[in-house]
Amino acid sequence: MEKYKLQNEDYELIQKLTKIATIIELIYKKLYELEISNKKDSNDFKNYLNSLKNIIKVENKIYKDANLNHIRSFALANYILDYKLPVHFLNDIESLMTQDYSNKVLRRIMNVLYHNIVFDNKMYKEKFPSELLELMKNIGISDIDSIVNESVHSYIELRKAFEKDTLNGYLVFLQEYINNEYYKAFKIDFTHNKYITSFVYKNVENNMISDNFNIQDTFYINSRLIADLTNINLKLYEELKNDYGLEECTSQISKLINIKDSEYNDRKNIITSLLRECYIRSTFLLLNDETILDINSSFHDFIESKEYLREGSNSISENNIIKCFKLVKKDRNKLKILSLN
Repeated sequence: MEKYKLQNEDYELIQKLTKIATIIELIYKKLYELEISNKKDSNDFKNYLNSLKNIIKVENKIYKDANLNHIRSFALANYILDYKLPVHFLNDIESLMTQDYSNKVLRRIMNVLYHNIVFDNKMYKEKFPSELLELMKNIGISDIDSIVNESVHSYIELRKAFEKDTLNGYLVFLQEYINNEYYKAFKIDFTHNKYITSFVYKNVENNMISDNFNIQDTFYINSRLIADLTNINLKLYEELKNDYGLEECTSQISKLINIKDSEYNDRKNIITSLLRECYIRSTFLLLNDETILDINSSFHDFIESKEYLREGSNSISENNIIKCFKLVKKDRNKLKILSLN
């Protein structure tokens, strides 16, 4: 990647973004405290929510005026990682699963920069299959650049939508656990996680704010609408959605199965297990029947293997994962697919 040397304006930008994200974080804290005090219908909640909307507009303008491309975003992210964050910093979904809420303000900024880096058109164009470009040239296709640009744009928008769908689903199941009397001992912890998720991931924040942080018992698949709008055919869309869900769910299953029975004596591990369940259940809704059956079969082969059995008892985690598989049919009733067709 082309190198970019930070200028004074870049350091000033980080300061601006940090200050405004800190104010936003304080408002989130007030909203969270009001919810756990059963004061969501209060004037205080409404006033803080309006303040949040206004301050986010200011933040969005700062980002817009900065006009960050992927090269500059990469340099800014590296500077923050090197000088502002601890060595073992987790900036992905894992921080939510393990309830690592440290450095929340910088996480919010890093996720914006991460999106600029990962979802950059130029970077994806450079990865476009060379053999496909050669084939298009050989058969005389004109305006190849336009075709590549459209394909790259469609793929990027779809990846963003998959991430948003997964997080929205996660929040739906998290709210289900918040409302469930069986988990009332963890209600405050789950509610805290809900607000942290919205704060850290701006791609779900707008919906959360517009719904007053009320999460309905419905999982809207937005990625299908994006596929329609970007002219991605249904078969390719289903394949890409399935691949994304597979990658995300297998990652969480492998981490959940590593929580041993003895570790459930730690309250934090119980909460982490339940949060992973919410995320796994969300990813399952992106998968087709065949893939779910394959994962289920592979999982049972694994927990019945000699190598695994030698490691000791993980029966609680096993049952938690099995529960996710059993809930797939019920969970699919929550699905609403937004589409032009």
